[in-house]
Amino acid sequence: LGRLLPELWQKILEENLDQNDMVALASTCRFFRDTTGDLGKKLVTNLSEDHFLKLLKSGNVPPHSLDWFQWASDTLEFLPGFDCDDEERVEGVAYEGDLLNYAASQGSVEILRWLMEDKGWEPNLYTVGEWAGFGGSVEVLEYLL
Repeated sequence: LGRLLPELWQKILEENLDQNDMVALASTCRFFRDTTGDLGKKLVTNLSEDHFLKLLKSGNVPPHSLDWFQWASDTLEFLPGFDCDDEERVEGVAYEGDLLNYAASQGSVEILRWLMEDKGWEPNLYTVGEWAGFGGSVEVLEYLL
């Protein structure tokens, strides 16, 4: 891996990874973690509503697996509920509703079921339904009803 030119790493990062994927990848590969920092990329996961809306509008939403949601929910700090007011949000943490909304937007009933039943997270049916609509998922809307 160390033989790849920095320009090639830059291209790999920009064309193949969303910002939210970098933390997960960096946690599994020391070389990637070190190289990412050298290229000036931040290792942060952004679960804000604005970030997800931007991804949805761009059409560049990477689907995440149940494993990714399990990793995120067990690794990152989450507060209960959902706070869409940026001024009221606690900086540096995400809300359970952020992950529920993300699962709804990608149309995953399996992931929503896991978050709600196994994790015990309570959805705001209005916002989760809205995000299911953004993602065009009738299956999620039927599950929520």
